[in-house]
Amino acid sequence: MKLYTTITALLLACSAWAADMYYDGLYFNIISENELILVHHGDVVEEYDYLEYYLTVENNYTNLNPRIVIPDRLNYNGVTYTVTTIDYSAFMGCKHLTHITMPETITRIEGAAFEGCSSLVSINLPEGLSYLGYRAFFGCVSLSNLTLPSTIEDINYGALDSTAWLANQPNGVVYINDILYGYNGKLPNSAFIRVKDGTRKIADEAFAYCTQLYYIAIPGSVKTIGRSAFYGCTSLARVDFSPGLEDLFGDAFAGCKSLTHLVLPDGLKWIECVHLDGCDALQSVTIPASVEEVSSGGNECYTSVSPSVTIRYAGTKAQWDDIAGYLFEDEASTPTVICSDGKY
Repeated sequence: MKLYTTITALLLACSAWAADMYYDGLYFNIISENELILVHHGDVVEEYDYLEYYLTVENNYTNLNPRIVIPDRLNYNGVTYTVTTIDYSAFMGCKHLTHITMPETITRIEGAAFEGCSSLVSINLPEGLSYLGYRAFFGCVSLSNLTLPSTIEDINYGALDSTAWLANQPNGVVYINDILYGYNGKLPNSAFIRVKDGTRKIADEAFAYCTQLYYIAIPGSVKTIGRSAFYGCTSLARVDFSPGLEDLFGDAFAGCKSLTHLVLPDGLKWIECVHLDGCDALQSVTIPASVEEVSSGGNECYTSVSPSVTIRYAGTKAQWDDIAGYLFEDEASTPTVICSDGKY
């Protein structure tokens, strides 16, 4: 459904919580010469402390329309702007909201946008939507009527956790398009999972704290393993990769205390930290020469690899120095790194 709406915008520069444009209880900011982001719904909140904000908006939303229609375009001073994004926490805590009608122009829903909207039962996510931010619908316990578009390319952690939609999925691995989102229900002891061929990404925290997971086989179609994907899988003892993985995010295998050897596949290009806190049994990590960068990700990665672990790198010492040598500078207690031409 398309809504072409012409408005006279209310400028809010004098407010502590400023926005560029206002329409029908919705506040918008201009993010490019012709794009808008929906930043807030309801009364202006003067203090943006997370807890205070969450408590305040519950009262602000009490008397608002429980059915919201987001316009696709707004006109201001002769310029037509397209609404493309719903911002972080735009509707967070709106417990009285029951239905959202979203235009086809929306391509991104940022983190916590609808978190805690416990009465929300229905929302149409348009074809063209490509991104769901972390905890975007977290805590929407009544949300059962949800159709996910084929255009979604990335889903951040917890985006659909604690929703009726997720609870109603069959027990087992939950896929959203070519993304492995997570596991619904409880795994059996010593569980084996073979990721479906054609899966492109294993999402952030997809199997976090699945303590019964023992063995996982990952096909070559998987290009990305998200942050903390297997965090706290304390029984995980075997990970089999087929070549194809390109990006491995931080903490992916942290807390896997039964894992003894981790052999990363040929073709891997980027690692966000060799972050292996809590891998008590780990003896070795094998890293292929195809890796172009080991990023710090803002963390001191070297502190999370036990000195008892051996890192086996298929490239030369000079190559290792280029991609990751700085991670171990000036550290008295570091892992042993063995390269193709000797110990680093």
